Amino acid sequence: MRHKRQYIQDLLAQHGHQILWLPPYSPDLNPIQKMWAWVKAKRKNGWLTQ
Repeated sequence: MRHKRQYIQDLLAQHGHQILWLPPYSPDLNPIQKMWAWVKAKRKNGWLTQ
């Protein structure tokens, strides 16, 4: 039996899908990191406490 991940990769390829791998740690590509940066900036400027 092949590794499950390889099985999934093959299955997706058979159906015309392409996997786009992200680097293991890429906060610039993670949307929640952008949201937290926005919240922290607003908190720092006092916007959230008014």
